[in-house]
Amino acid sequence: MPCTDVSLFTAEEFETLLEPTYRTLVAWTHEAESFKTPAHPQLAASTLKLTLKEKGCSRDEIQVEVQEALRRSVNPWTGRFWEKLYSKPDPVGVIGDMVMACSNASGHVESANPFFAQVEVFCVKELAKVFGLDTNLCDGVTMPGGSASNTTALQACLSSQFPSFRERGVAGIYNDLMKERIRSGHDPSSLAMQCLPRFLIFASDHCHYSIEQSAVACGLGTDSVVKVACNDNGQMSIEALRAEIRKACINGHVPLFACATAGTTVLGAFDDISGMASVCREYRLWLHIDASWGGPAIFSPTTQHLFLGSHFADSVTINPHKLLGIPHQCSFLLFGNKRSASRLKVEAPYLFHLERLAESPRSVVPLLPTKQEAPKLDQATKTLGCGRRPDAFKFYLAWKRHGSHGFGQRITNALKQAQKLRDYLVNKTESLQLELGSVPSPPFLQVCFRPIPPWTSNAAHADNLSNACIVHVHASFKNTRFAVDFAPMPNTTNLYIRLVVHPYAKWDDLVELLKYVSEEGTQFYARAEQQQQLWCDPPPPVSTSLKQDRI
Repeated sequence: MPCTDVSLFTAEEFETLLEPTYRTLVAWTHEAESFKTPAHPQLAASTLKLTLKEKGCSRDEIQVEVQEALRRSVNPWTGRFWEKLYSKPDPVGVIGDMVMACSNASGHVESANPFFAQVEVFCVKELAKVFGLDTNLCDGVTMPGGSASNTTALQACLSSQFPSFRERGVAGIYNDLMKERIRSGHDPSSLAMQCLPRFLIFASDHCHYSIEQSAVACGLGTDSVVKVACNDNGQMSIEALRAEIRKACINGHVPLFACATAGTTVLGAFDDISGMASVCREYRLWLHIDASWGGPAIFSPTTQHLFLGSHFADSVTINPHKLLGIPHQCSFLLFGNKRSASRLKVEAPYLFHLERLAESPRSVVPLLPTKQEAPKLDQATKTLGCGRRPDAFKFYLAWKRHGSHGFGQRITNALKQAQKLRDYLVNKTESLQLELGSVPSPPFLQVCFRPIPPWTSNAAHADNLSNACIVHVHASFKNTRFAVDFAPMPNTTNLYIRLVVHPYAKWDDLVELLKYVSEEGTQFYARAEQQQQLWCDPPPPVSTSLKQDRI
């Protein structure tokens, strides 16, 4: 029966709801391991009926809603959800999430839950150690995702480079810059003083779109982002970076921030961090590493070399909720120097009062700790959000369960599987009629391929037909056991299936997917030929807006 009194907030109510929910969840995860279970839900969105009423519902109705939610959700436990940069969750991470939810903990101040606060600071230092940062100087914080981490890194850069930014925003930046130029001997009335320079962010032209979002959020605008050309391996060209910075200086602009991408979203390319660090030191730029996707590769001996120079970073973003399978959400922003994080702080005495009181003379408050003794674990002083989940805990449990070696072995095995699949594609090109897209060196976990388009003298027509084929194949995945996405190759409009080979992918499933795409593509082109589309006017271009993940 529906109930509206305080009995709904008891341990008994929780236990009564938990038991059937537990059985439902366990059954759902076991069902996913069946060969026949699709990754995508098979129910049309139009059939969903959501209702709310004046009076509450029964426990049985709650269970119906739980079951309906699972029936209509992507099931990542199949191990065949290869559509995004995240996939099957780590069971121990799910347990951590359950503990966090049950404790209803917030990670904004230490007093709200001292244990979770300690765990977050501990994980920050351990991650910083992995990236080679000085554990005596570093700092960091968990964030809602890579986009939030990248934005906060840029805010910290601006606050560190321009002390007036915190109080006066962009106007404060110009104020600090003008003061610096006057100290350098510039005439205040000169043209150079009157023209407003641009403050520039440098990132590869394969970087994540959140870099532009960060520029907007910080008041600099998208025009402040300079997209630096990449080489054939998808890496930012160091020569091009240096040339762009010199050009900016000649034009009177201010090079400010350089972002090295460790694992691009389409190709999986890694920028040369060591080379970028050298340029940043030469021109005094802030070096940020966006390792949202590829960061966990630092645990694998096979790919550790991709992070040479990471110890020079001023800030690093890494998302364990992607490649390491930690349940959403779990992102870390690391700072090479704790002073950078301290620049983000604002006053909120009703929350962050211990440090404030510790600054008082001991003659006035002799029983309070000194400033040096005051706790430093009020993490919300560094973030835009006050209420925040203690996401480090589920990462801590996973790290403890698997160890650094386990993380590394998982990445190594996935890399071998991805390379095996690329080799299979190359060796079976003629029989499968599939072709690989661009492959960076070294290759990572993304495998991009497409059905080989039929020959035609009209290249534009062939590209449009190929794109239409990819859209068709992608739509047909809804009726299969697989979930896979597509994307254009960087700097082109040519669409390819983008398969992310996650650590849990089974070889037989991967081969079955290739055969399915091959058959579906062959049938599509055969129908197109029958309809004489190969010799008709080219079809309209297919939209190729780049899909990228940052959840």
